[in-house]
Amino acid sequence: MKDISQIYTSLMTAAGASQSVFDYLDRKPLQRPTGTLQPNEFRGEIEFNNVSLVYPARPSEVAVQVR
Repeated sequence: MKDISQIYTSLMTAAGASQSVFDYLDRKPLQRPTGTLQPNEFRGEIEFNNVSLVYPARPSEVAVQVR
């Protein structure tokens, strides 16, 4: 019975987290874009060189590094 309780708790936590994600995706922007320029076509490539990510809680540990 203890295992079922733990599984149920995990499922409810996941359901709550997924609801937060859907709420975030469904939110409406507070400001509307005011620009009028829009490309007819958008193509290209993005390349990252010498980029790293460090979280503020652990500034001495590099989380992601692209060389």
